[in-house]
Amino acid sequence: MKHYSNAFWGIALLVIGMLWLTTALALAPAGYEIKNKATVTYQDSLGNEYTALSNEAVVTVAEVYSALLEHDQTIASAPGQTVYFSHQLTNNGNTDDRFTLWAGKSPSASANDLSDVKIYLDINGDGQPSSGEPEIFGSEEVPVASGKSVSLIVAASVSASISSDTLSLALIATAAGRPASSATADGLLENIDTITITDGAVLQVSKQVIRHTPGSSTIDGEVTYRLQIKNNGADLDSGGIYDFFPKFIDLTALNTNPTTDARLGNIEIKDAAKLQAELPSGVLLIPENNHASGLYVAITGLKSGASASLEFSVPYSAVEKSLHLFEAGTLMKDKAWVGYGSRDQDRIWELVSESNLTEVTLPQLYGVSAKNHDNTSHEEMVASASAGGVAEFINLITNIGNGQDIFNLEVTNTSFPKGTDFTLWDETGTIPLSDTNVDGKDDTGLLKSLLKPGHQIKIMVRASLPADATPVAGPYKAVLTAVSVTDASFTDSVTEILGKITSANVDLANFAATTDRIVFDGEVTKITDFFQDKASEDFDPVSQVSSVLTRKAGEAAEFGLYIANRSEVSDSFGLSFDVSTAASIKDTNTQWQVTWRHDGIYDKKGNELAAATGAVITSTPLLPAETVMKVIATLELSGAPWGMPAGDYDVRFTASARGSGNTNSTLDKLILTSEYVLAFTPDSEGQVEAGSFIEYQHTLTNNGNIALNVAILPPADFTLPSGWSYSVKKADGTPINTEDSVAGYSTMAPGAEEKVTVRITAEATLPPGSEFVLTLEARGMDVSTGKIMTTAAITDTTRVLSPSEARITSNKTVATVDESTGVYGAFEEVLSTRVAPGKRVVWKVIATNTSVGVAENVIIYENAPAFTQLATGTAIAGNPKINGTDADPKQVKVDGNKITFYVGDGADNALTEKPGGNLGAGVSVETTFEVVIE
Repeated sequence: MKHYSNAFWGIALLVIGMLWLTTALALAPAGYEIKNKATVTYQDSLGNEYTALSNEAVVTVAEVYSALLEHDQTIASAPGQTVYFSHQLTNNGNTDDRFTLWAGKSPSASANDLSDVKIYLDINGDGQPSSGEPEIFGSEEVPVASGKSVSLIVAASVSASISSDTLSLALIATAAGRPASSATADGLLENIDTITITDGAVLQVSKQVIRHTPGSSTIDGEVTYRLQIKNNGADLDSGGIYDFFPKFIDLTALNTNPTTDARLGNIEIKDAAKLQAELPSGVLLIPENNHASGLYVAITGLKSGASASLEFSVPYSAVEKSLHLFEAGTLMKDKAWVGYGSRDQDRIWELVSESNLTEVTLPQLYGVSAKNHDNTSHEEMVASASAGGVAEFINLITNIGNGQDIFNLEVTNTSFPKGTDFTLWDETGTIPLSDTNVDGKDDTGLLKSLLKPGHQIKIMVRASLPADATPVAGPYKAVLTAVSVTDASFTDSVTEILGKITSANVDLANFAATTDRIVFDGEVTKITDFFQDKASEDFDPVSQVSSVLTRKAGEAAEFGLYIANRSEVSDSFGLSFDVSTAASIKDTNTQWQVTWRHDGIYDKKGNELAAATGAVITSTPLLPAETVMKVIATLELSGAPWGMPAGDYDVRFTASARGSGNTNSTLDKLILTSEYVLAFTPDSEGQVEAGSFIEYQHTLTNNGNIALNVAILPPADFTLPSGWSYSVKKADGTPINTEDSVAGYSTMAPGAEEKVTVRITAEATLPPGSEFVLTLEARGMDVSTGKIMTTAAITDTTRVLSPSEARITSNKTVATVDESTGVYGAFEEVLSTRVAPGKRVVWKVIATNTSVGVAENVIIYENAPAFTQLATGTAIAGNPKINGTDADPKQVKVDGNKITFYVGDGADNALTEKPGGNLGAGVSVETTFEVVIE
């Protein structure tokens, strides 16, 4: 059953891409790292301004298991008939889960009332078992990806001699993700279906999505449905078909040409409320489909045992007046109802049958806007800045798509003076932007869709001018470009313009902030090759590589397979796969998933017997003797890129005959290309007394899928300023030579992480205000060739204080919050306990004045990072505390997801000047605030 289980992963469409970006999950994805750091600003007694950045504190999101099985139904049946109930199992958790299923009669039904109860996976979504759709047995586990659903069919045969009026049937799903001690309500899901016995007409209604052409911002989409009605009871005189759709479905544009079946009337578009009034009470309509108009088709009669079908297409608009009409990934759900039997004076039908539920995943539309601070132009102006000073540009970045996205930000200098340092900050200039998705580029963080709050963010581009910049008129220009991480073809830019550079002012000059590629080598070139007189008994044996595909990590690889039944009897064939690797590559078989799709069936002469449907299958239908089925096997790669090392992968596909038990395999090859990605974070700032040193902690990560030789070096034109020195070492204390690119080599495997400490030492002779900006570049080089393939850099900015000046250091940690008592757990920089969505954590910063002077106007800036919200239920959102006591409103300000603490003696945010308080020499202050994991 192992390979059968692998195939189920394909059926369940378990394609999970870059964590939060592929699916609009309601929960933060399991395993996602939520990172946060704080910024402390303060002044010394002379009014000089300083900034201190804390370390990053990290929380990892825990697995949350949640599922829904829907729903209880009532279906009429004649004695001796087989009834089909359609159900849907949805994984609402934030991680993949597996379910065992059971269906059977309820204890109240007699032993002979129901028989042959079976469960099928409804792959084509038509509400009844179809060829190739597998039966699910009690010992098998059905995998369902996070945020995904599978459709199920429960089939049961009703005894011909039954005397009861009603029968009950139970469907139970048990989740493997639950611990064994889980309560029934958590680990077990149950639906109870009812069969009503009648001697009248009994209608079985099934609905199927035949085709979906996704819409875009400029082109309408279209969904084509097939509706089939079968009468399993006595002759039907009349009835009516009812269907209702969301508001973005334009029923007025529906093709209402006469139907081709004489037993069905023409499609009519009528008032939805009046149509709904004709259905019996208790009908569970889909709430979001309760629109003004509905679809109606009259049934003029249907004989016992007869079937009638109807196909129609409904168009939908994705955008109206520049506003998206639905969220990306929205499931457009739909079902049809058929009213029949007698009608009362209010024209309400006596009976109703409902179809299975159909779902269409609506597309994601991408877009980004980058403009000036008030969203009026693609240019942001600053009149002037002094040499050695800073020009600050506020830009508005807006996600104008209908799904959440992250946008990488990059500044290109077009005419600013050489040596200008561009850094990215939040709107206030107090919190530096970071690389939230660890691809080596600073970004906006997760922005929600245009339909929701949180779809835009204001950021600051800070241009720190060199002190020797010539004071002349500009304009000077740089370009900030925002690029969608999900689809890099969507970009937008804003130009930062500085009017002129003025002479440096010493009072202000001392602060500076930090893709079809395939080679085929098979013997079979056409279907008839299998049946030639001199044909080999075993084409494409395992010892021969047949297809070689080259892909990047994360790309799908489509292998075309012939399944030839060369026997003289009909048979069906189960499909399985296996991936093996070279000895030098870690086995990653558990990360591979295959989706098999129907690509047509042919006779021995190559004539088409069944057209390709594209339907997902796990085994072939019953193939006649001497026929061939074409199957497309799509191999998916899941997980982070470093989980799939570069190299050659042998892909073995196997077909297993259900009848004879014979198997045959073919061996293909997937060449996974090398991906070179380094991340080096974070940038840091600090102050040091002359004659002392300061250490900065950084993290260097190989986020690619191939080992790299990594050297850490300063820029080629770097000159060490007089009075300063620096050293770099690994976490274990091993020095890193930053002067020799060869001696500085350190080999990093895919996914490897290296903690790097940079020590900056200031000689005792340095005057107060001296500043040293050190940029170190990590160069990732190919192990074989030595060629530089990728780079990443950090910048540490250090300023000398006098012994009397204030110096603040800050440390950030995080802890869990007991939901019942509110008690905080142990605080850690990297929380060792994973935290589930819906639970709270508390962030803590301890800021300490480590100098002998007084730190004035001390302000701590915090924010709730992506996938969190400030905890509510207290007087102030986030439950902020200072030194363990609830913060006084005059000492804290909450703006959206940002919290600002005004700390120290005399702090009062009502003051226009120096709202922060004073911290004396050696004094510490502790601030905490709580967030809820989304």
